[in-house]
Amino acid sequence: ETGLVAMRFAQNDVEGTPDAGAGNGWAFTDPISVDLSFEYETGADITQKDGAGRLCFVRRRPDSLKSGSVSFEVCSATPDAMAVILGNQGVAIGTGTSIGFGLQNAACDSPIRTGTFCEWWAETWECNAPGTVTYVRHIVPALFANYDGGTWNEERHSYSFSAVCNAGVINDGPFNDLSTEWPADTAFLYGFESEAVTDETLPTAGTLTVPAQS
Repeated sequence: ETGLVAMRFAQNDVEGTPDAGAGNGWAFTDPISVDLSFEYETGADITQKDGAGRLCFVRRRPDSLKSGSVSFEVCSATPDAMAVILGNQGVAIGTGTSIGFGLQNAACDSPIRTGTFCEWWAETWECNAPGTVTYVRHIVPALFANYDGGTWNEERHSYSFSAVCNAGVINDGPFNDLSTEWPADTAFLYGFESEAVTDETLPTAGTLTVPAQS
């Protein structure tokens, strides 16, 4: 895999599945970077001895995956994009076309954070030519993001986010364009799949309508 070429988000509802509706999705064609890591619970080390102090058995249980962490940076973000990414951690302001965005402190009347379904695409290359499989799509079905702030300088402004990812159902994705091979009754923390260029149109930047799930 080589360059990061696109990112897409869809708001989840309180049940943790993509929430159908206009403006509930957003796509970026100017992402800068994505970093993904996982946290594991160390497996128990069990040792049993007999009355003479000799070892009866020793067993080390395997580590267990607990959660994941994602950090990403994009070159630009509108108020509506921020609202989708952060999943109710803040408010887009303005009537009709949003003109701004405001973060809120946690309070008793704060809306429930429902998380977002996150996808990003990376190119594949073989030497100097695109690979037979042109893109790899990475999937995090239940991402809870925080806005870490931005960088302002004479060149550009960038927006930085960090997030925790929990398990969620992938199925065929919020836009019904993933493969149908994902088990419908299994929750995933993260996944990826390869896509040939003839089978995938990369998302274009801007607000998206999340369709009803098939």
